[in-house]
Amino acid sequence: MKIGESPCDFLGFQTPFEEAEFIIQPFPYEYTTTFGKGTGNGPEKVLEVSDYLEMYDEESGTEPYLRGIRTATPIELPEIKEEKDVEEAGRLFQKYFENKKKLLTIGGEHTITYPIFKEALKYYPKTGVLHLDAHGDLRDEYEGSRYNHACVMRRVADTGVKMVSAGIRAISAEEMQFINSNSDRIKLFLAHHIYDNTGWLEKALSFLPDEVYLTIDVDVFDSSVIRATGTPEPGGLSWYYILKLLKNIFLRKNVIAVDIVEICPDPPYEVSTYSVAKLIYKIISYWK
Repeated sequence: MKIGESPCDFLGFQTPFEEAEFIIQPFPYEYTTTFGKGTGNGPEKVLEVSDYLEMYDEESGTEPYLRGIRTATPIELPEIKEEKDVEEAGRLFQKYFENKKKLLTIGGEHTITYPIFKEALKYYPKTGVLHLDAHGDLRDEYEGSRYNHACVMRRVADTGVKMVSAGIRAISAEEMQFINSNSDRIKLFLAHHIYDNTGWLEKALSFLPDEVYLTIDVDVFDSSVIRATGTPEPGGLSWYYILKLLKNIFLRKNVIAVDIVEICPDPPYEVSTYSVAKLIYKIISYWK
């Protein structure tokens, strides 16, 4: 396991660690992807295209970068196969939680959420999870591994925290049975129930504790916004729908960390990676 060389920085500049309010952590982990490949290249490309973002945010009327953003060097590690690997990966995030940084990790496949969240629990033991995704990711095992990207939210659920999954539109019978058997701590909001209203959000936020870890698989978006992702599904949520959702989350909850995963670069136009870079900057503008 090692910290690699950083190819580029978010927005093309660096704030010293001590002064930075936000840490962008690239985590190009990719071992268990099962359909489209290339998510390991996602973080670098997102950072590269971020140079083209306007630093003025028209919605807030501010320049969020002035709050201080530091891009960490990418994390490179062997495949996670057992809990000791999870613990080893999680320790790489210890300094961010100890220093109370606002951590935003760019994946890589969705498996990365588990070690980050498990480390976060040591500092925020009462936190819950808001999971935005097209897929349930609640299988106990997939293709012979309990640490497959299709199992990541099951491993998170194993910690006993409260969890909300929203935007889901591809889920197995096994996963639905698990959700129904654990309805006291897991709530599911399917895409076809929520795509034209946000009334569910009040129920979701009331269910979750004050502290929330936010994980966003980019396939939660409609493919007209982000098409380049490992396991695409039709019928996703729109750009402004997600922004409205995020703005409410950051107003109502203490978000302890965010990850954005499963982006696959899409040359020659890089529409998807640019959208992810813009999403990161919008999150920074909402995060108080």
